[in-house]
Amino acid sequence: MNNIDAGNALSGSALAGLRRDAATSPQDDATIRKVAQQFEALLTQQVLKSSRATALGDDLMGGSGLDLYKDMFDQQMAQQISAKGLGLADVLVQQLRGSKVPSAPTLDTKVPSAITHMSAAAATPVSTLPITDRITSFVKNIWQQAETAANALGLPTEAVVGHAALETGWGAHQPGGGSNNLFGIKADSRWQGDKVTAKTTEMDGGTTRTEQAQFRAYDSSADGFADYVRFLKGNPRYAEAIKAGGSVQQFAQGLQKAGYATDPQYAEKLTAAVARVAKSRDAASVSSRNTF
Repeated sequence: MNNIDAGNALSGSALAGLRRDAATSPQDDATIRKVAQQFEALLTQQVLKSSRATALGDDLMGGSGLDLYKDMFDQQMAQQISAKGLGLADVLVQQLRGSKVPSAPTLDTKVPSAITHMSAAAATPVSTLPITDRITSFVKNIWQQAETAANALGLPTEAVVGHAALETGWGAHQPGGGSNNLFGIKADSRWQGDKVTAKTTEMDGGTTRTEQAQFRAYDSSADGFADYVRFLKGNPRYAEAIKAGGSVQQFAQGLQKAGYATDPQYAEKLTAAVARVAKSRDAASVSSRNTF
């Protein structure tokens, strides 16, 4: 019988070896146990992958290399979780042996802490809605306030909604969790209002670092949008961005050039977010026309 290394349980050679064992010794207790553990590991990996598919903002920062890394991470996490056991394997073992299955398995809730850091907003629970539904909901919820801000700035409403989407991961997170700060505006010495402290990721010369920073906090999202308008109009360095008028590309490039964010791909990501907003609005319009 092959000795399947638990640390490499999802490799092609391990699965092939397990199939051989199952074919030659289908009633062997060790084989049954390994089949159940393999099934649990594969199911866990699929759950992790499905959960990540609902994560917010990933499609704006992804790529083939990042996707490969995520798949490898999911596989590793599935191996670690299943090595300790979720209880599903025990139930499967009893089923495969023909024993009576208990009414409910005992689940081990002490899963590796790294599993809580799968989403773009590590400390924020990820919505279970499909990404398209989350985008539609986010756009609908803030559209009216974004439209008011956009009119004041002379920008397309889609540009303001896309900016909020990029900064919050389509509404998944905001500084402090409830600051109503949808645009990631930091609280410098000039800010006299409420503040929250939160982690932020900054990039400098190709190096990424995480640090604590203070952000502005508002009593309502309407206050947040109003301050966003004041912030952009009151800072001369953003004059070029808001002079863009109807050009989303110029707005995005103007923000990046002015140092709104340290991400060198900020303009590209913002433009992509605005495109998703426009697509969502178009889809909603078609759906409305087709409703009888």
